[in-house]
Amino acid sequence: MREIVVFTIDIANEVMTTLDDGTLRRSILRTITLLKQDPFYGNQVRKHQIPKILQHLPNLRRAELAGYWRMLYYLASDEQYTYVIIFEICDHHRYDKIFGY
Repeated sequence: MREIVVFTIDIANEVMTTLDDGTLRRSILRTITLLKQDPFYGNQVRKHQIPKILQHLPNLRRAELAGYWRMLYYLASDEQYTYVIIFEICDHHRYDKIFGY
């Protein structure tokens, strides 16, 4: 079985450090814990819903967080590890803007 490694990209780290909302912070940390146990925890984004700017990302997924926030991440792997790369943590307004809703 592959070891699961979770990374957060700078923008996701920035959101975590600026949060005042304890509920949202706990939700993010709980989701990261769940992703370490099961990288397929969130929902897969359907291919036709992925905006052009994100189409290069393999296995794009999203997880719902407290307060209608979303975590966007993708999966990658090699022979030894499964990588969960969290690249966006955003509110519902930004999420809609990213996906053009």
